[in-house]
This record gives sequence, structure tokens and C-alpha cells, in this order.
Amino acid sequence: MRQITLTEEQTEAIEAWCDDNDVTLRLGYSGRGMNGESCIGIVTDEDPVQASVNLSTYLAKAFPDDEAFLAEMRRMGRDNMGQSTIIYWPSVKAP
Repeated sequence: MRQITLTEEQTEAIEAWCDDNDVTLRLGYSGRGMNGESCIGIVTDEDPVQASVNLSTYLAKAFPDDEAFLAEMRRMGRDNMGQSTIIYWPSVKAP
């Protein structure tokens, strides 16, 4: 799996989107089958599919020329956390 590390600008954009949408950003999530590796994730109480679509749309507008970044942000997983869901991107690491 290809690994990318977010730039400071990308991290700030994701943080801003999370703040605006009552979503919690996790910069060091280790999901199923990740063998101890960490990645970014967002925790939401809302529909996780809609949250991921909304974030992807926001990032596509903010970084229209960064095809590699946008492609990796389409490769996500999700885990149920009781009442919340975490959506995570195994190939995307925090800076």
C-alpha cells in the first residue's frame, strides 16, 4: 500500500473541516489489520458515508491539483465505536 504524509496545509484544512462539522480528528489511529501502523481518522456520530463524501468534496475544492492526495483520501476504512464511527485512511499519515 502506498503511504503519504499530509502536508501542514492539508492537515490544517482537515482540522478546519472537522471543527466546522462537529467531527473529531484523530491523527494517530491504528485500525484493523494495520499491524501497529497509525493513520488519520475522523470520528463522527452522523452517517459515516455522508461525512466522508462531504470531506472528500471539501478537499477536492481545496486541493484540486493534488491527484495523489485525493486518490489516497478515497481509500478509507471504517470501524464502529459504539454510538460513533471512525472513518480512517490507512495510507495517510499525519505530519
